[in-house]
Amino acid sequence: MKNESINVMTVQRAKELLAKDGVIVNDKQAKEILEFLQTIADIAVAQYLRSKRNGSSTNS
Repeated sequence: MKNESINVMTVQRAKELLAKDGVIVNDKQAKEILEFLQTIADIAVAQYLRSKRNGSSTNS
């Protein structure tokens, strides 16, 4: 298996990206946003895998 690296979004990087769009947040807020996005991503992956396991071809 080839060596793969995973880029992790840091609190500082999240703050920088948000600031580019005029959204200023502190470290705690950025961390909470990242945790929320991770939760949403986990749900999306779980739903996708569940639909594949059940043989569904729809996006529901």
